[in-house]
Amino acid sequence: MLGGIQMSRKPQHSPGALALVVALVAFAASLPAQSTELIVPDYLAAKYTAAPDAPSMVTVAGQDEPGERLIVTGRTLDGRQAVAGVSIYVFHTDARGRYAADMTDLHAAELNPRLHAWLRTDAEGRYQYATIRPGNYDNGPAHVHYVVKAQGFQSLLLSLQFEDDPVVVGRRKYGIPLLDPDSFKNGPCKSRPDCVLTRPVARDPRGVWQVTRDIQMVRE
Repeated sequence: MLGGIQMSRKPQHSPGALALVVALVAFAASLPAQSTELIVPDYLAAKYTAAPDAPSMVTVAGQDEPGERLIVTGRTLDGRQAVAGVSIYVFHTDARGRYAADMTDLHAAELNPRLHAWLRTDAEGRYQYATIRPGNYDNGPAHVHYVVKAQGFQSLLLSLQFEDDPVVVGRRKYGIPLLDPDSFKNGPCKSRPDCVLTRPVARDPRGVWQVTRDIQMVRE
């Protein structure tokens, strides 16, 4: 979603620079016009909510998972105030750009991804997960999806992209929006310019990619 899911649509792989012009960041722009919530209803299911005692630091993809290692950190915030105990469900593709072995139904694959994890932010609103950098698919930027839930706040569907992604670099070069403008009128990106954040990444001395993705909560 946001930067990835394309509801009820099989992935297409059309190579070439022209694809940058016609490819959408995807999911949000493909939502039905009547959708005005900040999350797709599928993700309100309990299976996408972290247990009350879920840790704030998890491993999504182990050391045996092919791909470049990545550590993502961040905080859940209400303005400048930390929000503790927020449920975060993260998921993404593998290094080949696949959510599951069977990608013929992309929506089903995204609802049951192989690489996923549940977290709860700590007393300072902090979270961290270790994984691999996801792969691109469907001519879109590589991304990590977030399902964010907390009592007293609206549930959110968010995404993390990476500034050095070739698709991101290409879109910026040709002046193509990273998220289609219609995405801000309908669906999870409605009035949420930060629903998809493209963040800088850098390697640490160990060669592991590091990125920060803070989350601004939305009160009910």
